[in-house]
Amino acid sequence: MKVRSAEHYFQACKADDPADFLWVLSAPTPAQAKSRGGPYGEDGYRITLRPDWEEVKFSVMRIAHAGKHRLPRYRDLLPATGYRVLIEDSPYDWIWGGRDSEGEMCGENLLGIVLMKVRAELY
Repeated sequence: MKVRSAEHYFQACKADDPADFLWVLSAPTPAQAKSRGGPYGEDGYRITLRPDWEEVKFSVMRIAHAGKHRLPRYRDLLPATGYRVLIEDSPYDWIWGGRDSEGEMCGENLLGIVLMKVRAELY
């Protein structure tokens, strides 16, 4: 099955059940994949979260972005950042983003860290 986006892959990998995995992958948009893989699910249905999710989520995101940044459309984006520190500027996600709940730039920035790791691995 073709994976439509890094978001699809990331959210599908949360699933403990193969049917849930495919249901998330089949979402028409990345936003719907995020909803399907999220805590509230979609249309009253929620996936069963794999028990080791917290331990593997960083690696799953790294794999998703390594694949994404091998595609011709995205291949030049990370090298263009040079050796700069990358920060995901999300006012709503202080784990994957660089902000905290108050909007200060002191979130965990896991996505920025993932992107810098992928940049170092690929380029």
